[in-house]
Amino acid sequence: MNRDQLTLARQALGLPNPRRQSYANHFVAPPRGEALEAWGEMIRAGLAICRTGSAEAGPATFALTRAGADRALAPGERLNPTDFPPIGAH
Repeated sequence: MNRDQLTLARQALGLPNPRRQSYANHFVAPPRGEALEAWGEMIRAGLAICRTGSAEAGPATFALTRAGADRALAPGERLNPTDFPPIGAH
């Protein structure tokens, strides 16, 4: 994940914030441009998914996979367990 992708990923997670915990997992990208290209690269690397994006559904909305979210965290930050259940939880 490069610096620009890291910035987008952290925005999608709602980081940084005073609680040092993610509170979201989505990013609405414009129909073209660098952000859209960066998300496409993250999808190909298995770090993100595209939830929507068509004339009918509206603009592309991206979300991080667990691997992408883990990479976006800074030391001392954590993921919201509602959006990212602990690994191994049933």
